[in-house]
Amino acid sequence: MQFKTMLAVTLAAIAPAIVTAQSCAEAARFGVATANPSTAAPGDDVTITADFTCSFSRGIVPEWVEYKLEVVQNNNGFEAPILLARHQFAGTSASPFDVTNVTIPHASYVDGATYTPIMYIIYPTSGTDGSPVDVQGGVNVNLKVQTSS
Repeated sequence: MQFKTMLAVTLAAIAPAIVTAQSCAEAARFGVATANPSTAAPGDDVTITADFTCSFSRGIVPEWVEYKLEVVQNNNGFEAPILLARHQFAGTSASPFDVTNVTIPHASYVDGATYTPIMYIIYPTSGTDGSPVDVQGGVNVNLKVQTSS
């Protein structure tokens, strides 16, 4: 009887984590990032809030977070990524959030190119011999960047 009680208590304790991991979209394993405002032009200030609840529930704990503008489709090789911010992740499992304020730079944007904001995280995994290996994952940010008038 004690074993059944202990098993029930243990399952009840871990059930929220299991439900959270199973209810997360696949891409959310790298976080969910939202921008405010959701449309910006060069010189505009934007606040990006990232929620890593799903990341933590899957055992992915970011060490670094970076935000870039990239031309992901029809890149002719001349549209280099534009770094908006990069920093160590300071969140915890109790508060798995990152809030970053950026200014859209007055960069040399390529006419007609669509710049996609992407949040990347760098996180550790275990190598085949148990040594740490840093890997990267990324998700789009809901920000439309207007590079021309």
